[in-house]
Amino acid sequence: MQVLKFGGSSLADADCLARVSAIVRAELKEQMLLVLSAPGGMTDALVALSELAKTGQDYSIPWQALCARAEGLKSEVTNLAQAPSAWPDFQDLKRRLDGVALLGQCPDAVYSYIISFGERISVALMQALLADLGAHNVPAEQVVRSHGGFMDAEVDLDVSKQLLREYLHANPAKVYIMAGFTGADAQGNLTTLGRNGSDYSAAVAAACLEAELCQIWTDVDGVYSADPRYIKGATKVDHLSYKEAMELSYFGAKVLHPKTIMPCAKAGVPCEIKNTHDPMLPGSLISDEARSSQPVKAISSLQDLAMLTVSGPGMKGKVGMAAKVFTALATDNVSIVLITQSSCEFSISFCVYQQDLALALHALEQAFELEAKAGLIEPVQVQRHLAIVTLWVTRCVPTRAWRPSFLHLWPRPR
Repeated sequence: MQVLKFGGSSLADADCLARVSAIVRAELKEQMLLVLSAPGGMTDALVALSELAKTGQDYSIPWQALCARAEGLKSEVTNLAQAPSAWPDFQDLKRRLDGVALLGQCPDAVYSYIISFGERISVALMQALLADLGAHNVPAEQVVRSHGGFMDAEVDLDVSKQLLREYLHANPAKVYIMAGFTGADAQGNLTTLGRNGSDYSAAVAAACLEAELCQIWTDVDGVYSADPRYIKGATKVDHLSYKEAMELSYFGAKVLHPKTIMPCAKAGVPCEIKNTHDPMLPGSLISDEARSSQPVKAISSLQDLAMLTVSGPGMKGKVGMAAKVFTALATDNVSIVLITQSSCEFSISFCVYQQDLALALHALEQAFELEAKAGLIEPVQVQRHLAIVTLWVTRCVPTRAWRPSFLHLWPRPR
């Protein structure tokens, strides 16, 4: 079984869709599962529609634009193949948006449905293009079991493995197509899988099916040694280990996300990053093996960060102070990017995303209100507009062959 995932830029228009169809036919061996994102830009349009409806603004023009684009894609695909047989219900989507407008709020369950609508469009279009291969639609809500709420849900791999295998066994086909980004909780409610959700869906499917390979098709040639927007001499990294890929993505590589790599790593399924617009070009292969002759493998960066420092005489030697800091932030869902503690235990510094700064400060003020009044904790120090720059160096130690050897915080250029 092969698992191929195609991103939004690979599905943006009729030419892109035709190109994907050609790649599928060229890559097909015995069986293949396709995981599709929404056509490029469509999820953003759905998010904007939801926001307009929620705030009571007129959304008729963007709604008409969305429908016109979808119908245009449908018409163009029909000229290439047959008409999509299971076109998504736009009237149902409109009813939900109207309900949001009436309520003045958008519950997570409704929001999940709205923002995942684009993936259904991609599946319908691709199923029409691959109808001669007997392409079968796999309902993600039936085979991807998740937990943790409607947004940014986590997949239960064990349950999903059983559900997906049972479904494919009951519905034999050569090519299967599944919407990415979506799943369902134990009660059958549709959920979404958060940032890079379609990549995550593909990795989950590959792990569940113990696929020979999981390919992520996108609009770049693979993983680069640095961001080519900033470093003109950046080169493609041909081979990465799972650990390299996870750590590199955590510290700023945009092509990947740690959440995507983990299922493949657990199942030992190689993952390859390929360019839809240049399918013959070798991509970046992620597996349990790391190969490199270069002393410096990659440079990555995370921008728009702030560093907070909690310090004071009450920090030194007192058990539980660090735990109190991080519990306060976790309670308010503030993600911590980097942590460091002074050698004398007098202070703890950590980085959060700039957008979470106000929330983090409020959480700390509440958690340490009594200590601040008693003079045990000093006012939280804040450094804004920082970036983490990380240099990844190949080492010749067999058990720890690769790790970040230099990490520094720099003021972000404005």
